[in-house]
Amino acid sequence: MEHLREFGLSRDPFVNDPVLQFYYESPVHRGAERRLMRGIAQHKGLCLLLGEPGAGKSMLVRHLLEELEEEAYEASLLSIVRGDADAQWLLARVAARLGVEEPAETPLETLAQCYDRLSAFREEGRRPVIVVDDAQRLRDPACMAALRALLELEYEDHHLLTLILVGEPGLDAVVALDPALPHRLDMRVTLDPFDVPTATAYLAHRVSTAGGHPTLLQPETVQAIQVLGRGLPRRMNTLADNALFEAHLSSRTQVLPEDVERAAEALGYREDLGPTSLADSMPPGVGGGIPGGEPIDLTHEVAGLSDDGLDEPMPAFEELEKDPEEASLFEPESPPTVVMDGVPAPSAVDDDVEELFDNLIED
Repeated sequence: MEHLREFGLSRDPFVNDPVLQFYYESPVHRGAERRLMRGIAQHKGLCLLLGEPGAGKSMLVRHLLEELEEEAYEASLLSIVRGDADAQWLLARVAARLGVEEPAETPLETLAQCYDRLSAFREEGRRPVIVVDDAQRLRDPACMAALRALLELEYEDHHLLTLILVGEPGLDAVVALDPALPHRLDMRVTLDPFDVPTATAYLAHRVSTAGGHPTLLQPETVQAIQVLGRGLPRRMNTLADNALFEAHLSSRTQVLPEDVERAAEALGYREDLGPTSLADSMPPGVGGGIPGGEPIDLTHEVAGLSDDGLDEPMPAFEELEKDPEEASLFEPESPPTVVMDGVPAPSAVDDDVEELFDNLIED
């Protein structure tokens, strides 16, 4: 857009699309990714990644998947866009991401297909990793029972899958819809909002990646964005983007705190925050016009910027549509113990799965 060039920007710095070039490895995100990577490397089963809406969870897991070596892992992402998914819908999508070309029509048969693929990956020496984004939308207990069934599949005394559920803080309650599933939890990681120093580095990275200079946002402006944006990357992006246009309308080439406040009022962020003035909501000792505070230098070096991958699109994800199957095919009360040694013929797999899950499946 034309107004971006007035600020020395070659592209939109505050776009909320999951563009990996804009990924900023904050201390919060670095710690979360290292914990998840450890879980994957140690072949953990169930891992949770939680954070408020806009905390940067989706960007983090996309970066995580990019970091996994294809020779060692079979990794894929499933985004949940429907809140009325049932067990068959979920298992069919998981099966597709494991390479099943035509998922079966029943949960039992689909589970057997998943086992075949998981066993094949085990034979190849690769660890399957499935990330389920926005998992808090899976509000059917049968879905949680289906995930537990996947986690309990074994081959030669080894569990076959690492499952990372990504969602908002309410995800804990969703997982608990199946009473046995919380007992399978191996790791729980939380993304916290950015403090002012982290927000400063984050916004500087965004501006620099878009071809601009970090001084576009003065220290007081960054502090206003962090406070009114509650330290959440997506919310700060939206606020900074609107404040940038407010500065353009005022014929200025720097964004000021009053631009941020106007943008916040238009977006309704002031009402969400609570305090009646920006100064009231600033943390003690934060400068930029706040008595007793010291301004934060925005002109620090932003390391690690590269032009590599600027034009690489993110992987396209298929549109998820719900299949009209019943949601009550799984009973969560009776957790199974599934141990499958060797690779039996397909018919034997079906027989074994049916026998081992007779307490879990309702015909």
